[in-house]
Amino acid sequence: VPRLSGMEGEIDAYTDLLLHETSSLETRGVADGRASPTQYRTPPLWGLSETAPYMHDGHAETIEAAIEAHAGEAAVSRDEFRALVNEDKERIIDFLSNL
Repeated sequence: VPRLSGMEGEIDAYTDLLLHETSSLETRGVADGRASPTQYRTPPLWGLSETAPYMHDGHAETIEAAIEAHAGEAAVSRDEFRALVNEDKERIIDFLSNL
């Protein structure tokens, strides 16, 4: 987890801050800096519970729906979440909701 430094000290960013392919060439976005029209930079997760709807296009109403919507590079993480028992899923959602 990258750490960011600022006036308040260091904090965990809970992001990789990388560019990820999130759409096909048919669904074109806008190039921005180093990001191509099909890429999206992963934002930090702090304050996540206050930013619904989720995903780059706002199509996920809940945090769990956002996790479930991941594919491609994030399919492994999504599948690991799916394999958890409900109690552990709830713990993760609770953690993310309190960042």
